[in-house]
Amino acid sequence: MVHRQLCGGVILFVACLCVAFESGAAIIASSGFNDATGLNSDPTPNSPFTIGQTVDGRGAGEPGWADNWLVQQGGALGGGEHALILGAAALEGDGGLQLEPNPVFGQTRAIRRLATPQNRRFVIEQDVNFIGVNSLYSRPSSSAVGNEGVSIGPEWRISGPIGNRHFDVLDGIGDQLESNWESTGIDAKPGEWQHVLLDINVATQTWTFSVDGVMYNSPDPLGFRGTPPNIDNIEYITDSSGYIDSVVVRDAPEPAFLALAPLGIAFFGLRRRR
Repeated sequence: MVHRQLCGGVILFVACLCVAFESGAAIIASSGFNDATGLNSDPTPNSPFTIGQTVDGRGAGEPGWADNWLVQQGGALGGGEHALILGAAALEGDGGLQLEPNPVFGQTRAIRRLATPQNRRFVIEQDVNFIGVNSLYSRPSSSAVGNEGVSIGPEWRISGPIGNRHFDVLDGIGDQLESNWESTGIDAKPGEWQHVLLDINVATQTWTFSVDGVMYNSPDPLGFRGTPPNIDNIEYITDSSGYIDSVVVRDAPEPAFLALAPLGIAFFGLRRRR
């Protein structure tokens, strides 16, 4: 009887662990680029976004942000016509973000600031589908730092020629240099949606990178490009053509065995006292 009760307790505890892993973590901020359906959509027409128009200055009402999306070209505001909300750019809902290269300045930059700067471990995830040549960069950073290089934390990109495009990560050492690019060996698939996830630890200035659940096994922990005290800017810079959807910033999940250890101790302690 005791053996049966103990086995039952083990099964219950393992089940709780599974629930903990599946339950996810709290959302810090999210952007769905939608109007009437999908993530953060609402009943108000053309809110938070207007299908067919620029993302620049839009996104009011989406949770967790200090302000709306901004588009930049050549280091200054402008070029919003190269960052549009389109149904064709959507993975979910009725809209997604299409980014195009700027014919004058080359790059188009879309950036948005979190309401709460993150100075601990957290996660950024997004869906990307880039069909053009050249590169897409993403480099979460801190608005509290004036020097751009110092402000950048993790940095990743899609690059490579047609037929051999891949995801790269910058393994920084806080010196602002961009010389330590590493190929993850994970293929970028033009015309296909891929889910990119960064698990970022600001306290240790390290991060991990995965695509569609496949983690890049770096030779050593990936470091930040600079030394930001926190991260609050989410940005995408491109001289390529493609789509971004479902940008979600969330708490990093706690290890379930740690989160539920008190429950297990209490349970097994109760069984022993009986």
